[in-house]
Amino acid sequence: MPKAIVTLLSDFGMQDTFVGQIKAVILSACPDASLVDLTHSIPPQSILTGAIHLRAAWQWFPAGTIHVAVVDPGVGTSRRAIGIRSRDHVFLGPDNGLFGGILGDDPPEQAVQLIHSPSGEPGVSRTFHGRDVFARAAGRLASGSSLDDVGSALDPGDVLKLRIPEPEVSETLISGEVLVVDHYGNAVTNIPASALGDRSHQWSVSCGRFSVDRLSSTYADVEEGAPLAAISSMDTVELGVRDGSAAVRYDLSQGMEVHLQRNNDRDHDHVPTQSGEG
Repeated sequence: MPKAIVTLLSDFGMQDTFVGQIKAVILSACPDASLVDLTHSIPPQSILTGAIHLRAAWQWFPAGTIHVAVVDPGVGTSRRAIGIRSRDHVFLGPDNGLFGGILGDDPPEQAVQLIHSPSGEPGVSRTFHGRDVFARAAGRLASGSSLDDVGSALDPGDVLKLRIPEPEVSETLISGEVLVVDHYGNAVTNIPASALGDRSHQWSVSCGRFSVDRLSSTYADVEEGAPLAAISSMDTVELGVRDGSAAVRYDLSQGMEVHLQRNNDRDHDHVPTQSGEG
């Protein structure tokens, strides 16, 4: 049996021992599990940001991976703790819409409400279900248990799905918004590369005080310190500054409106192919 892979995504940060305690619980149940930190820097209580990052990362893992995602402002309330199976992956987390990005319009193939305190295990904290509910379930799954072993069946159609905003697209104008601002200060939008058409280099881009008259292929297309728009690793338009932070310079933040205007009188040679995250 191959070694289990368990990914972790949360808004816990790394200043405290919360992440370490979650790992301790999983490893106590399955010492040879391979634990992968996706991120623990989701802004506190930002379910939308968590959903976006989970959507971007899960598909790069092999089938059978267990994903623990905890952005849980409703911890300790009546919100359900769930496990779902979708596309040969298992996801554990609060039923608050966090899995909307991976599910889209489709329900999961299987859903269960997690058992909070299996026989023989300590009680459950009202404020730390990441450790006491989701990590315990992940450890049991990593050791070979099934979803049926760790929870009771739910109607897959009842799983809450947070809607990730979609852009408005016409032939000459695209209106979207900033979804996330990454570590580099790049503003990643919800405007997919597919919306730009074959002549995607003929679009000007604006967002607040940020403005460029074309899309670039790479960050190296512009001079140091210059603004640019390119295609991110999420395959969407992102706004950046070469060797700088667009978020700091132009006061960009999540939710800001982004507009692309087709420039039919321009004919640039560059077509965007990659981003400058690294």
